Amino acid sequence: MEPKRGLLWAGIGALSLSALGAIFIFLFGKFGELEVRLLLTALTIGWYSMCASATFGFHEKDLGFITVIGVVISVVGAFTALHEIWFPSWDFWGDDLRAVFFFLVVSFSIAHSALLLKMQFGSGSRWVSGINITTMVVVWCIAGMLTWLIFSDNWLDFSEFFFRLLASLVVLDLLGTILAPTVKKLTAQTSGGNHA
Repeated sequence: MEPKRGLLWAGIGALSLSALGAIFIFLFGKFGELEVRLLLTALTIGWYSMCASATFGFHEKDLGFITVIGVVISVVGAFTALHEIWFPSWDFWGDDLRAVFFFLVVSFSIAHSALLLKMQFGSGSRWVSGINITTMVVVWCIAGMLTWLIFSDNWLDFSEFFFRLLASLVVLDLLGTILAPTVKKLTAQTSGGNHA
């Protein structure tokens, strides 16, 4: 079996077990400390399995590094989060918790960018390419701003404009993510109609 397929099957297995554990806790658990930790463990495994699997499937050899980076960030992020869940530092906004949030942001940004890139390769449209590239830039601007917030000692040092800009970029990200597949479908239909 290829390593990529093996990792995908392992991710599917981990995700399925996590989901079953979460369902069991929701149905029969008392939500004590152990149940909360088990639920957070299930969410962590689900999140990082999803993010890692989003980076798979690049057929272009030049872009295989995205899969490697996505998997490495997901594995490190999962272990960081699981360590904080089961062996908490009890320092409310200490370095360990900051690292957990940092890996959440980076793993999501890599997964989102990978999905946009995959969409771009299936289309020859300049519109789709422009939307995807712009959206990826916005994704990484958001990631940079969130990282700045995560590692900041005092959020009160940030101006109101910073948070307004962050919210505006999130809206742009959502817009680009919705527009890209829609425009891809429209341009594919147009080019198909032209050939007919």
